[in-house]
Amino acid sequence: MDTPRSPHFSVSKWRESSLPLIMLIPMLISPENAGDLKQVGEMLQSGNSSIFLVIIFAAAVILSSMNGISSTAISREGKNLYVIKYLPVSFKTQLMAKVLSAVVMGSLMTIIILIASAILIKPSIYMLVASGILCILGVLFTSFTGILLDLNFPKLNWDSEQKVVKQNITVMISMLVCVCVGVLTAYMTIKINPSERNAFLSIFAIYLVIDFILYYVVSTVGVKLIKKMKL
Repeated sequence: MDTPRSPHFSVSKWRESSLPLIMLIPMLISPENAGDLKQVGEMLQSGNSSIFLVIIFAAAVILSSMNGISSTAISREGKNLYVIKYLPVSFKTQLMAKVLSAVVMGSLMTIIILIASAILIKPSIYMLVASGILCILGVLFTSFTGILLDLNFPKLNWDSEQKVVKQNITVMISMLVCVCVGVLTAYMTIKINPSERNAFLSIFAIYLVIDFILYYVVSTVGVKLIKKMKL
């Protein structure tokens, strides 16, 4: 008898999750946005590089929340949710694997953003590395937030893979939360206008702590929620 398997990440799901990445390319190369990017480059040249850091960070947070991978990670299991409970792998490991898949896609978007920035804005290597580090923390934040929302409000009874993504309220809530967080972080940083060093250290410290807290919550509360789930 064949062992039941959890559904694969199908081509249709990949297309849906990569939509923000596809949309990002024409946005970056359009003449109108090229002018805006030039202004950011001028700010960078004038020493206002903390703005560059926080804009890249906010963009990574917002765009990574749009793919819906983590915020539908549990819901996509649907009626096959029982498979999770029979796999010879701990619930914590399975949840972290789902988070990792969202982090990978979010990281791809981040790489595109950094490459475009390197070409159009021409920041220093230090700024690119610092931005990349902050973006990773931002992507982790969106991934943990998304899966926590889906663990609390899973949509398991569905008859179409598209419905579980397009008609899942957790996707919209996750996007709303992440957009608010990204915009608020950018607003506060621009308002305070710290040095690039202080901006980096502040954002790094805050989101490192938040990510560790979210990791702990997913590892403990998330596991309990999985155990209690029934179709």
